[in-house]
Amino acid sequence: MDMKFVIKAGGGSPKLAKALGLKFHGSVLKWKRVPDRHLVKIEQITGIPREALRPDLYIRQPQLAPDEDEAERKIISIPSNASRKSG
Repeated sequence: MDMKFVIKAGGGSPKLAKALGLKFHGSVLKWKRVPDRHLVKIEQITGIPREALRPDLYIRQPQLAPDEDEAERKIISIPSNASRKSG
């Protein structure tokens, strides 16, 4: 991910550096990619998922929509006597 975009999403290098506890915002400007030690905090600050920030470390898991037909089959396949007590 482009570091200029990350820095801008973090409110600029001075604000991002301060939020990360860094003394100098120049440190942030020198980054070629988000350091793994700051990854989670930058994700929280910017709202950019860690998978997008560092795809070399995290693999994006696809969001699968539930299959409606499968859900209906599960509902239909419930035995009718399942709610009855034996005895």
